[in-house]
Amino acid sequence: MDNIKEVYSDGLCTGCGTCASVCATSAIEMLKDERKGIYVPDISDDDCNQCGLCLKVCPGHSVDFEEVNLNVFGKQPEDIWLGNYIGLYIGHAANHEIRYNSS
Repeated sequence: MDNIKEVYSDGLCTGCGTCASVCATSAIEMLKDERKGIYVPDISDDDCNQCGLCLKVCPGHSVDFEEVNLNVFGKQPEDIWLGNYIGLYIGHAANHEIRYNSS
């Protein structure tokens, strides 16, 4: 494996775009996957020189998520996109100026 195609095909791509930002030949373009609602890498085989840099920076490469979920949560998630969770909460600053200028 010399580029991130397998990471994407295995469902481990988070859509972060790090691979595209480090690609010296601009062989990776991030395109929006409307079905998933995230950006995914599109790799040009003609432009890729198989340097492997995209793999070195990829957070989805060589991560065994099944093992991580079993070790941390003791189970696999019911929804792979949402993952395991104890509770979900939403909140925001009550001050409009702070909320508007925050990330």
